[in-house]
Amino acid sequence: MKGVSMSGRGLVAAIAVAFELCSLAGIVRADPDEGFTVGVSKGDCIEFLQTHGELEAISKVAIHVPEIDEYFLTVKEVLDNGTKVKKGDLVLEMDDGKFRQELETARQEFELAEAELKSGRFALEDEKIGLDLELERKRIALEKEKTMVVRDSTVISKVDLRKAELAVELAELELNQARKSRKEFDRKYEVNIKVKTLKVEEAKRKIDQANVKIAKSRITAPRDGVIYKPFVTLNNEKGRVERNKVARPGDLLLEIPSFEKFQGVCYVPSSDFKFVGVGDKVRLWLTVMPEREFSARITEKDPYPMTRNERLGQNDPEGYLKEFKVTFAIDGKDGAFRQGLTFTARIESIVAPDCLFIPRAALFENPAGGESVFVKTAQGCEMRAVKVTVRSLSHAVIAQGLFRQDRVVLAPEEVSRRSIGGEGQPGQEVSPKPTPGR
Repeated sequence: MKGVSMSGRGLVAAIAVAFELCSLAGIVRADPDEGFTVGVSKGDCIEFLQTHGELEAISKVAIHVPEIDEYFLTVKEVLDNGTKVKKGDLVLEMDDGKFRQELETARQEFELAEAELKSGRFALEDEKIGLDLELERKRIALEKEKTMVVRDSTVISKVDLRKAELAVELAELELNQARKSRKEFDRKYEVNIKVKTLKVEEAKRKIDQANVKIAKSRITAPRDGVIYKPFVTLNNEKGRVERNKVARPGDLLLEIPSFEKFQGVCYVPSSDFKFVGVGDKVRLWLTVMPEREFSARITEKDPYPMTRNERLGQNDPEGYLKEFKVTFAIDGKDGAFRQGLTFTARIESIVAPDCLFIPRAALFENPAGGESVFVKTAQGCEMRAVKVTVRSLSHAVIAQGLFRQDRVVLAPEEVSRRSIGGEGQPGQEVSPKPTPGR
């Protein structure tokens, strides 16, 4: 007999599920005194877990918000989900108004810097001409003063000769000063022109940066395919990308999946996760074509859970529900497979191989301690202590206390208060208490 997962954890639900399955198998019997009984099953104790998930392409190309600014960006245009595109088609456009303002400012700075460079160069060239002329005048003056110095002559006095020699020395000093000023001007010219040229280059760099940002704001398809909008966090809210959504550089916005191979992804509650193992068989039915059944096998289990608030942005009480991501490979492929298609999956998990097991609804806490069941015998109903090794959602694996041929009462709380033979003391009334789930 195989187990079935329960949507509720209450005893009533357990009884109802077990009764329904066992009735279909023809192994539940009704007795006017003891109620419904079920046989002890032998074999693999299997738990069937039903869940929901989505198809996910194994290979896909992700499209992110371009890394063009440290600030948030706004989506201006985006293609609809499912749009077919060719490589190079425009698929996403971010608002580039801020970048165009930067471009205009940079152009104005460039024009001003160029004007300052031209006017500065003109003024320096004019100053250079003046210095060159002054240098030439000083050289001519020196030559003139040198002609006034006549040695070994009786025409001029010694005083006039001394005055002429001093005039020559003064002219030499003035010439040297003019040469020094000319050299200093060369350094001044080089520094001044370099500073103004750097301003021009900086403005040109800002223009190029703004043009790059504007170009990156228009994102094209990196390959042929179909646009898919994944569920992502945008502006601290979970959702799919739309116009006017605010995103950060690097955020995932779109995907172009490959149709070659798909896998299934679902999220299993913590209470069920322990029963799921890598290699477990899965059967799934797509929502769009429920008449088709596909087989799969679990390939991966995430080791850490995620709340629905973290995954879906769900802020109600269910948002605190922790779930584990489970991935399984789907056998074969189908032309109907698409990224994001939802499905219902039934996971067949082996809780314990080759064992004896009974429905958990048959267990109850013995007032004397431990757990017990009521076993149907030829003399009536007998209370028997059992040892449970593994519990699934709906079944318990029995290590001691029962045999394959035994039949146990499925709803022990329905047994009337009366004296029980066997392990109970004669005349003792037993009021069975259902074993709580653990």
